[in-house]
Amino acid sequence: MGDSGQYRPGRYAVYRGVAYQAHGSTHAEEIVLSAEEGQPAPEGLESDVQDDVRYYLVRPSQLDAWYSSRWEFRWHGGEFASVGARDGRITGQLVGGSVPEGLTRSGPTDYDGAFPLEEVTDLTEHRTDLLAKWKAQHGG
Repeated sequence: MGDSGQYRPGRYAVYRGVAYQAHGSTHAEEIVLSAEEGQPAPEGLESDVQDDVRYYLVRPSQLDAWYSSRWEFRWHGGEFASVGARDGRITGQLVGGSVPEGLTRSGPTDYDGAFPLEEVTDLTEHRTDLLAKWKAQHGG
């Protein structure tokens, strides 16, 4: 389920108005940003290339925002954690409720599916403000 695009969980940092995937701890002095294909390189940051991916070091104090995000939605009576959406479909893992028909069993109690976005309800993002945590830990 390697969906990408929107509605996917992860850590993100906004640097000069652009959101990038972010890697690192709120205890660190620097975190790593990675630019996805088609994204502009973070202006003013030096890059390092590993396995054809460009990484950029940035101090949290330079960020507009830094947060972790997860998405949940409902489909036909089931509650799902979103893995990501692309081309009008959203992929999710069942986390509660009834088990709707049409899901793929991926483990003893695990069910996955991909659904038309127009059929899902209650699509909700849950964010944790990592920049606020970093500032509290670093007196900023």
